[in-house]
Amino acid sequence: MSKQKSGQKLGRLQFLLQNPGAMARSMLDFAANQGRKTAPGPVVCKENQFAGKRAVVIGSGVGGLTAAYELLNQRTGLEVIVLEANNRTGGRCLTLRTGDTLIEDEDSQLFGSEPAPPQVVRFERPRGDAAPYSQRRAGPYPV
Repeated sequence: MSKQKSGQKLGRLQFLLQNPGAMARSMLDFAANQGRKTAPGPVVCKENQFAGKRAVVIGSGVGGLTAAYELLNQRTGLEVIVLEANNRTGGRCLTLRTGDTLIEDEDSQLFGSEPAPPQVVRFERPRGDAAPYSQRRAGPYPV
C-alpha cells in the first residue's frame, strides 16, 4: 500500500484498508445497531385487530411464552396456540427438586440420540435451610 503524501487527504476506503482494526470496529458497530432498525419499540396491536385468526407459537421457552402472553394480553382477538416438543414448559430453563425425574439424551447428537436411563434427583436437606434445588439450562449443549 502506498503511503499518504504530505498534505493529501486520505479517503475513507484508504483509511480502512490501512487500519483494519477500525474496519472491524465499524462492522461491529453496524451489526450491533441493526436491531434498532427492525423494531423501534414494542409492537402495539389494536383491540380485536386479528379477530377470528390463529397464531402458532413454536416453543414454550421464555421467548415463546412472552410472545403468547403479549398477543393475548393486548386482546388482539387471536387464538394463540403454543407448541412444545417437551412434556413441560420453560424451554432450556429447568428447576430440579428432590424427587423429580430427569431423562437426558445418551449423547449430544441433534438427531437419533437415545434417551439415557432416568435419574431421580436426591438432595440432602441441610439443617435449617430451605429445600435445595438445582437450576440448569437443559439441552444438548454444555452448561
